[in-house]
This record gives sequence, structure tokens and C-alpha cells, in this order.
Amino acid sequence: MRDSSIVISMYNVRPEAIEVIDKLLMPSLLNNIDSGKQLILLDDASPLCKETSALVDKYRPDLERKLGDFKYLENDQNLGFSGSYNKGMKSSDGKAVMISNDDVYFPLQSIDSLFNVLNSHPDAGAVGPVTNYAYNFQNTRLFGRIRDYSAGELQRIEDFASELRKIMQDKTYESFGLIGFCLAFRKDVLEDVGYFDERYKHGLYEDSDLNRKIINSGRKIILDASTFVEHGGPDGGSMSIDINSLKGMKALFVNMFKYVTKWNDYSKITTGLIRSIRQSQDIGTITVDILKEAEKKNIKIK
Repeated sequence: MRDSSIVISMYNVRPEAIEVIDKLLMPSLLNNIDSGKQLILLDDASPLCKETSALVDKYRPDLERKLGDFKYLENDQNLGFSGSYNKGMKSSDGKAVMISNDDVYFPLQSIDSLFNVLNSHPDAGAVGPVTNYAYNFQNTRLFGRIRDYSAGELQRIEDFASELRKIMQDKTYESFGLIGFCLAFRKDVLEDVGYFDERYKHGLYEDSDLNRKIINSGRKIILDASTFVEHGGPDGGSMSIDINSLKGMKALFVNMFKYVTKWNDYSKITTGLIRSIRQSQDIGTITVDILKEAEKKNIKIK
């Protein structure tokens, strides 16, 4: 059994998504992986499956050189977010497993940091990072969307991540739930509480459901406030979800109904709007704390 596994499922509809993987994800993975880690990539029967396969082949020599080996799985049919990630996580052999969207950039040390926080907190079930694109308090407004894929922009990501690491060193927050764009789990916790509920479709509410199962089991959900993972390219993040706004809106309400029915929590229907507003307001919380810590340590954020 390896120390850790990384699982990334891809559903590519637009050429821009392939570009994000090529310019952001793959180079940053190569900077953060080693033989102690396992990498599992999946294509979830995406329309651009041939292009995705060609891109994986492009990076295969470098991935094999760093890892020794890795898995690339092509789903025969679209399994959706929950189904595809479950397939990857269940086939992983790491003591800890991290899932990630394919439109992210991992700064140096970011993957190790998430796994280290998970391992240093025996009561933790899941750990996630600070980011620049999320609809909850993980989002910091201190890092704007990247403008392009130039070396200067990639260095801007690395510089911000390095500054955040110094400012928020060893600082963590207990959370009621983190977004599933990037989460590290204990494998034994997943086996205990169950993986993603595959009744949720289109990448909505399955993370809320798994967060709740972890908390109900007595474990904690923890934000690693010292680790930044950039989310999205010049066009933003979550392209596979945003490609069809009507489908996404329908899935939001359908999955909300499934969630409240499963957990017998019908108050979520009446409080959902209020909670959404509060979460939007909470986006500034981590930003305020970062600025306070930076002032204490006399560190100027670029």
C-alpha cells in the first residue's frame, strides 16, 4: 500500500478544458508527485475523450518517470462526478486519497501539505485547501483569476502560495463542509462511512452529503489555511458544470430535494437561500484572517 493516492476524473467538452489540463494541471502535478504517491486519471466518457487520451499520452513518459507507474481509466459510459470518483477512489491503494478537479494548479508543496495536515490530525476525516474559486469560505479574494498561461502568471500563483504558507503556517479551521474540487480523505474513513452517494448527479450536493457522513461519524472536516490551490484558467473554473446552466440549475434543485429527503432535513429548502447568502458573506472571512496574520508577521501580500 502506498502512502497516498491522487484521483482526478475528467469530463472534457470544450477545447479550453484540454488547454487548462495541459497548461496548469499536468505541469503542476509533475512538480508535486513522487514514487510514494499513486496517480489515477479517469476519462468519464467525455466528448473529447480522444483529445484527453492524446494529452495523457503526451505526459505519460514524465508521469511514469516520477511515479514508476500510474493508472489511466476510460469509462465505457458517463458515470457522473460521484460514480467516476468512486471508481477511482475504490481502485486506489493509498492510505489517504485526494480527489481533485482537472482545472487546478497545485503550487509546490501543496499536495504534501494537505496530506500532512490529514495525517497530523487523528480526528480528521477530510482536509481541503484555500482557493480562488469556490462558493464558500475557502475562497480568498486576495488572488485574482489568472490572465493567461504565461510563466509570469504561473509564478504569480507560486508566489501567492508561498506567502500564504508563511502567513498562515500551521493554521487550520474546523468546517461544516468543504467543496469537492480538491479534498483529501483517510481511506479507512471512506470505507467506514461510504463513498459519494451516486444518486446525486451533475456534481452538486455529493460533497455536502459526504461531508455530513464524515461529521456524523465523529470525525472533523478541516481547512488547511496555509495551503492554496488555484482553481480555474482564464475563463474561470468548473467548465464541465457551467457549460449548461439550465442543466445545472435543474440539478441543483433535484439534488437538493434528494439531500433533504435522505437526511430528513426539510428545513434546508426554506433556509437554503438564506444559507447561500450567508456563505457568500463568509467568503470574506478567510481573507480578513489572512490580512490580520500578514500584518502581525509584517508580510506584504503581492
